[in-house]
Amino acid sequence: MLTAHRAAGELEAAIEAILARPVMTGARVRGTVGALSNKCATPDARSAEACHEVAELRRELAVAVEATRLEIRIEELRHQLRQSRGRGDDEPPDPVGELFAWMSRGLVSVRDVGFGFPVAFALLIELVSSCGLIGIAGYAAATRTSLVATPATAASRRKGTAEPRPEPGTVVDYVTQRTVLASEGPGIAAEDLYTDYIAWCEQQRVPSLSLDEFIGELERLRQVRPLKDAMQKFGSRYYGVRLVSNGSRLQRTPMN
Repeated sequence: MLTAHRAAGELEAAIEAILARPVMTGARVRGTVGALSNKCATPDARSAEACHEVAELRRELAVAVEATRLEIRIEELRHQLRQSRGRGDDEPPDPVGELFAWMSRGLVSVRDVGFGFPVAFALLIELVSSCGLIGIAGYAAATRTSLVATPATAASRRKGTAEPRPEPGTVVDYVTQRTVLASEGPGIAAEDLYTDYIAWCEQQRVPSLSLDEFIGELERLRQVRPLKDAMQKFGSRYYGVRLVSNGSRLQRTPMN
């Protein structure tokens, strides 16, 4: 911390006044303090006291000059800070990383979050792209309470008897195994889906639903939130999905 001091101009004037002070021997003037001591560089007995005053003033002047330099530097830094804030440089470089670092109390660093988030999102996108309708249909199957009953099955339940016939092929399994997501394309007619569904049921050796039952079950399946966003219906055509390629036609894909 700098000591108290007067203004630099005031101190310089005081030093010049002392150096201009005359040095007398008796009634005779021998010269000034500055002339006899080379501005107090080589003081003698006649100028020693005056040069001591000059030394004290020069020490105070050095403090005043340093204080002025520091004030100028402080003002420059304040100007740079105002410009930086105007550009938004005071904002955290990675607000999400700062948040997770604070929540984990330093266990996770900002650098870890900056590197891990893009990798995690990339893996998530790859997972969704690879699973496609398998995950969506699996979710639909897990949240359904029961399969759609055929008229014969419903009549048997009302009578309290059970028929030995096998259950028809579920639309959930069919959609999982025979369709994939397609963001672009001409769509596919409901009749074409049903024709492929019948062929799939024959390959699986299970009965098939009627066309109305198939479409009704497909519409109920389409109400599941992920599939509802991906699969749209306009008229009698479904968009957002397509049948798997002919090379993999009627090849069973296990549910995950």
